[in-house]
Amino acid sequence: RLGKKRQIFLEDIAHALGFPDFQWKGPSWSCFYHAAFNQRPVSVITARGHDPETIKAGVKLIVEQGQLPLEPNYLSVYPVSHKPTRAILGDHEFAMSTAELKQKAIRASVETALRVYGHNPHHRFGMSDDDPKNIQLIIEEMTRLKTAYPEMSFFMIETQKGEFVKH
Repeated sequence: RLGKKRQIFLEDIAHALGFPDFQWKGPSWSCFYHAAFNQRPVSVITARGHDPETIKAGVKLIVEQGQLPLEPNYLSVYPVSHKPTRAILGDHEFAMSTAELKQKAIRASVETALRVYGHNPHHRFGMSDDDPKNIQLIIEEMTRLKTAYPEMSFFMIETQKGEFVKH
């Protein structure tokens, strides 16, 4: 429970943690683990519609169960189907697709990182996704960001059909 509302998301995570690792850890798990372990800034961008604090509570549960060494160093959390998050991303009419919202969340995350950590040629930004339409629009947004910030690194990890392809 978060506040007074029952959180199915947290119940789902607790249930999933009862299964063997290979059944719930996605193809990008090792990247997420590495980022959390090394306290690298992380932006969580997901199609889910839960409140950002619910997403963080779910990750905290994973930490409490010993599957992550500590909570990530959150830069931002954008569950792009969450109506208040959609509004923050400029979708006041609730007309944008998930892929378009993910594009906006990527840009917002990069801009937040630059505000918080300054412009640095060693910044690296990466994202994984398994949906072909999202992948294409994410690559397009990262290409625009690379044009704006050519000294920084941007990469996309394609995880559809259980694969792990880094672009």
